[in-house]
Amino acid sequence: MRDPYDIFISYSQKDGEIAASLASRFDDAGLKCFLADKSILAAAEWDTVLRDAIRGANRILVLLTPRSKDSLWVAAEIGAAWVLGKPLIPALMFVEPQDLLEPVRKYQTRSVETPQQIDALVREIKESSFESLSLTRGIGTTRSIRRGAFSTPAALQESFTSPAGWRQLLKVGEWKFDAVRNEFVGEGMYRYVLSHHTYGPEPFTIDCRLTFLDLKPEGTVNAVNAGIVLGWSTPAVAPQYFHLAFSGEQLFFEQVGSRGLDEYLDFEHLGPGIPFRLEVGVPYELSVRVAADRLRVSCNGREIFDTGIQPDSIVGRVGLRPWRSTLGCQRFEVRTEG
Repeated sequence: MRDPYDIFISYSQKDGEIAASLASRFDDAGLKCFLADKSILAAAEWDTVLRDAIRGANRILVLLTPRSKDSLWVAAEIGAAWVLGKPLIPALMFVEPQDLLEPVRKYQTRSVETPQQIDALVREIKESSFESLSLTRGIGTTRSIRRGAFSTPAALQESFTSPAGWRQLLKVGEWKFDAVRNEFVGEGMYRYVLSHHTYGPEPFTIDCRLTFLDLKPEGTVNAVNAGIVLGWSTPAVAPQYFHLAFSGEQLFFEQVGSRGLDEYLDFEHLGPGIPFRLEVGVPYELSVRVAADRLRVSCNGREIFDTGIQPDSIVGRVGLRPWRSTLGCQRFEVRTEG
């Protein structure tokens, strides 16, 4: 039987990016989270998985926003937590306690609108027992919470395209995984698939095979802007990361979210790009090596991009975003140097 989850996160699919950012923060603190986008495999009976996860979770955190406070599905998960006597934590973002359903108003709420409030909640859940949290009127038994921040082993390999590896990934938005062919597909803006582990500042390498199944450039720059995510972290609700981006005509390196704003607006190109024309249906064999102060990219065995980076600046999860494309991945492997 699988170990119980420390936290089951209940949320609306419209808040998927916010929920994934919260899950990332808890995961980095050593707390095991159930997040539907991360934890349910394609083709699984998701209603059964949800019931089992709620039943086995130590506590239920409900992300309540203007989009989710009236969600019938979120209300059903709250009801399941109440029936099972689970500790319930209403996490509020831009809603008031008086706007909530009557059963939820009986619980002590927590605000998660600022990085400081999120940090406080993470510390509270990590360091406190259920009894001291005063978040439930019932008495339950739990296993002890794991202590210590997550750390990357000295030598590590992680595969996104194995069924076991896929199960561990942090996924924002809908992704389709083919367990027979060991590949996955995602499309659209604000969609991410991210590593289970964190990488950096020690050197690491990503080897992947990507195929762009459709390109959907739009806007004044007429760009696709899909690519490889490096150093994903969530010091605030908005994620921060570096991005090796394919515009459709160029390959360039950028920093996203440094001002804590939405990534659609908050990005900065770090130096000039290089010509790189994407073609639909053509597989690209890419190798990305990140060292302390250097990033190098090879395509089909030939080095094509080399740029300096701020020393030890890339630390966090790695992964992919399709943005304005339909992106297929037949291989994505990350390894550190032990």
